Amino acid sequence: MAGVQMWYMKREMENTKRLGLARESYILLGICLVDFIFTAWLVNTRRGMEGNPLMSFYLHSGWGALIAAKVVLVAMPIFIAEWARRYRPAFVQRALRFAIVAYLGLYVIAFANGAISASGGHVSPHFGSVEPLGQPLR
Repeated sequence: MAGVQMWYMKREMENTKRLGLARESYILLGICLVDFIFTAWLVNTRRGMEGNPLMSFYLHSGWGALIAAKVVLVAMPIFIAEWARRYRPAFVQRALRFAIVAYLGLYVIAFANGAISASGGHVSPHFGSVEPLGQPLR
């Protein structure tokens, strides 16, 4: 009887692991989406710039390049984490929680260092080479 219960519990755990993304993955995706929307707004209104040098490179290549890079650089780690979660759920949960804290921490540091100008002031002219969304780069 105990063997049947163990088999049933193991089967239930496996089914639970397949039911979609972890809550932490959804939170991380949400943070990334809010980050992108906020960055797009700041760049479009000339109140800020992309603080991440890698993403800034893609932004200067155009909005399409930035969106593609953001999707790949966010989706791939989430995919890997979700794959690994089937085998090491506790480790992946801690890793995703660390990523959430690190992402939010870097956001706070960016605000503190003035990389994001939330005061409504305009960014210096050398950041003006990026056209607002929907307009081609010159």
